[in-house]
Amino acid sequence: MKKKMPIRKTLKKFWGIIPLLFVLCCILAVAAVQTITGDTLRSIPRVILSCMGICSVGVALLWVNTREKIRDLKPRLLEVLLKIGSAALFGCIGLFGALFLVFSYCPEHTVNYNGTKLVASVNSFLDVYVDYYSYKNVLFYGQKQMTEYYGSGGYDPFTQPQKPDPVRQQIYN
Repeated sequence: MKKKMPIRKTLKKFWGIIPLLFVLCCILAVAAVQTITGDTLRSIPRVILSCMGICSVGVALLWVNTREKIRDLKPRLLEVLLKIGSAALFGCIGLFGALFLVFSYCPEHTVNYNGTKLVASVNSFLDVYVDYYSYKNVLFYGQKQMTEYYGSGGYDPFTQPQKPDPVRQQIYN
C-alpha cells in the first residue's frame, strides 16, 4: 500500500512550485475562456497575471536554490554558479517582463456610446488609436465594435479637458 503524505508535509516540500502552478492554472483558465467565448482579458488583469508570473518564477528559482540537494553539492563552484545563474535569469525575466508590460499597456475606459456600454482601449504610442469593444465584465471584453483614429500625439483623448473629435472612425458589424 502507498503511504499517504500529509498536506502540510507536501506543502513544506513543494512550496516553491505552488505559486507557479497557480499562475499556470490561471493562464489555462483565461485561455479556455478566451477560446470558448471569444472574449479577451482586459489590461489590468493581464498586467496582474504577468506580474504574478514573474514573481512565481522568482519564488521557484529561490526554492530550487534552497533545496537540501543543492546545498549538498560537493563542488561549491557548481552551487555558486547555479545561484548566480538563477539570479541572472530572474533579473532578465524581470527586466524584459517589466519592459514588455510598460510598452504593451493600453489604458482602458468604460464608456457609453449610443446607449451601449463599451470598453475603449487607447493605443497612443506614436499615433492615437482608440478601439472600442463590447463590455462583458471587469475581467474580459468582447468583440471589437469600432476604431477611432485621432492623429499623431501620444496622449489619451479621454483624459483631455475636452475630448477631441476623431480624424477617422470605422464601425464594425
